[in-house]
Amino acid sequence: MSVRIRYSQVDQDGYLTLPALFDLLQDAATFHSQDLGYDIRYLKRVGCGWFVTDYQLALEGSTPYIGDRLTLKTWGYRFRGMFGMRNMLLVREDGSIYARVNSIWVYMDLRRMLPSRIPDKMIRDYGQEPAIDYPWPSRKIRPMEHFFERYEFAVNSLQLDSNGHMNNTHFVAAAWKELPADYAIGLIRVEYKKQAMRGDLLQLKMSCEPGQEKRENKIQALMTSPQGEVYCLVEFSRREEK
Repeated sequence: MSVRIRYSQVDQDGYLTLPALFDLLQDAATFHSQDLGYDIRYLKRVGCGWFVTDYQLALEGSTPYIGDRLTLKTWGYRFRGMFGMRNMLLVREDGSIYARVNSIWVYMDLRRMLPSRIPDKMIRDYGQEPAIDYPWPSRKIRPMEHFFERYEFAVNSLQLDSNGHMNNTHFVAAAWKELPADYAIGLIRVEYKKQAMRGDLLQLKMSCEPGQEKRENKIQALMTSPQGEVYCLVEFSRREEK
């Protein structure tokens, strides 16, 4: 999938924003499925859908700038029961890699709102290619001990996707906008726990792990209901200086 960074995807300095990057990843997965015949219309007809449960992104080098051209590649590398594992690569024109991505998706029966076994034909159509060789951390994120509430918000209709819940990018956007301005992201981990529906009230809480020179090494954003039920946990790790 060829990508050119658009004006609507950049910040005030002209660089690709993190929410726009997550939108690109989501689009790549959606178009891959659509090209195989498994588009939104098909999924609605059979009453099923793909829900992402985990993302891991490793970012390298400079952030893409408005007008930059890149190639976004995606493929499945393992299917097991109701789970599909997907890798992605975002590659610059010079061949260097900006983003390596690992993700886990679950195939859901939308009528019962329960996981469903992936059809054998679908697995054959997707195929399987070798996984990215990268030292990914554990899929499970260990929450930090002390979180401080920053604000709360209600899910609105503009945040909903075709499955009727708050789109995954909006969780990341809520966390990303609370980062310090000089925080250079090296690794992002996202764990989606619960769907957020229109009208749900979410509380955003932040925590950090100090690093050298009193700078935040890792930062976590936790989104919960007022009763403490977890919707999403996002962890950012600072990029190592070379």
